[in-house]
Amino acid sequence: MKKILLITSKKLVKRIKEILRGYDVDIIGIGDIASLIKEEDIIKALKDINLTNYSFVLLPGNLRVNVKRLRKIFGIPFYLGTKHYRDLDILFKHLNEIKLSDKIPADNIIKDILIKENLKIYNNTYNKEFIKRHATNFIGSIPFGRPFPIRIIAEINNCDEKKMDEIYSEAIYYLKSGADIIDLGFEDTKPDKVELVVKHIKRKLNVPISIDTMDYENIKSGIKSGCDLILSFNEELLDKFNNIPAYIVLIPNKLDSLEDKITSLNVAVKKAMRKGFKIILDPILNVERIFESLLCYKLLKEKYNLPLLAGLGNITELIDADSIGINALLCKLCYEIGIDLILTTEASDKTKGSVRELHIANKMMYISYMKKIPPKDLGFDLLILKEKRLKRDVHKLEGKIIKAKSTNKTILDKKGYFKIFIDNENIYCLFIPASQKAERITIIGKNAKEICDTILQHNLVSNFQHAMYLARELQKAEFALKYQKSYIQDEDL
Repeated sequence: MKKILLITSKKLVKRIKEILRGYDVDIIGIGDIASLIKEEDIIKALKDINLTNYSFVLLPGNLRVNVKRLRKIFGIPFYLGTKHYRDLDILFKHLNEIKLSDKIPADNIIKDILIKENLKIYNNTYNKEFIKRHATNFIGSIPFGRPFPIRIIAEINNCDEKKMDEIYSEAIYYLKSGADIIDLGFEDTKPDKVELVVKHIKRKLNVPISIDTMDYENIKSGIKSGCDLILSFNEELLDKFNNIPAYIVLIPNKLDSLEDKITSLNVAVKKAMRKGFKIILDPILNVERIFESLLCYKLLKEKYNLPLLAGLGNITELIDADSIGINALLCKLCYEIGIDLILTTEASDKTKGSVRELHIANKMMYISYMKKIPPKDLGFDLLILKEKRLKRDVHKLEGKIIKAKSTNKTILDKKGYFKIFIDNENIYCLFIPASQKAERITIIGKNAKEICDTILQHNLVSNFQHAMYLARELQKAEFALKYQKSYIQDEDL
């Protein structure tokens, strides 16, 4: 293969040369922004260049020019490269395996490869060699702080009131959702319960454990039981303890303003350092002053360069908006500020799934942070109800046109009827036969299609109207199950 000629902006020439060092490529810089390079400027820049020395010209992936016209003018193929210049090394590694396009950005062509390469950046942080080379701080066995991803702490609320099996099940659920550390919340003074729960969860799951309490006896019991992190410590508690092996999360005594928080923590940090505590700072996220709260984190990071923890559940719980977008945005801000740990819980229905959402957001924002690109087009996302690009088939209207309208006429099914309900795992479809002698049947499934197929296989419907009603209701039930919404069956056929 001959050389490749790559066109980009003047500002990116030096960076791309570094990325593509070792490849047989020449780079030309045109204009200030790669995606806004004009067609006439490309023609002007290439008119005096002998293009016979090149196999093809590679353009920025998001450039809007008439690529076919350029090919016609210069008699050489022009192709769209990647949208992000930092993905060019991945593209060049796989050039011999793919076919470039003059219409489709190379990102779309190497999408599967990009997903693997992007995830490799995140997954590599769990590699033993990576940990050995970079880890300086550990909570239990988990390294934290840059260049590691933010660590997710999932809180199990009201452990003093819950049975051990319930606490264990919640811990398993959070770990499967992507939590790194399990936090056990205790409101009452129950040191015996603290010891029992901490030892049981650590023995069973072998994960770092924190306890969320400011009760002296509970903290003493947690330390004795081997907890790895204590949420939370203030200045008064510092006077009561010495030589704690666990990290402590230091919070301010005063929360009225940014200045109060910083003044309070300045005193507490000096005292904690004198006494040799392992410190993590949390100036507390306040939903009424989110920007000011985040600014406080930033100022403390710049002053002390100590690990920071942010309780994101304070925000998701107190805003009546879907937690998915809130968690994603907060996670991005945490990377910009330098926050090392985030705490959340799923104490209400509207925050269910927050740990999983943060786990996905964390991957996105870590890759974005490490590659210095927007958290976009990474191959995975948190788009649930919306799509980046709508795809719709447009058809020419044909034949007789009939306007749809509803009918109130109902034909009862002679075979029987169905009751449909859902829980957090399945759709349940109870068939109640018309004949009292016949047996009732409950069909259990996770989607409308498999339940509809089962109904047909067992010949449980006798008319089209009933079948179409069932299909509508089961689709609604599937949607509710998938997106954690309420579902109540519409009884009207």
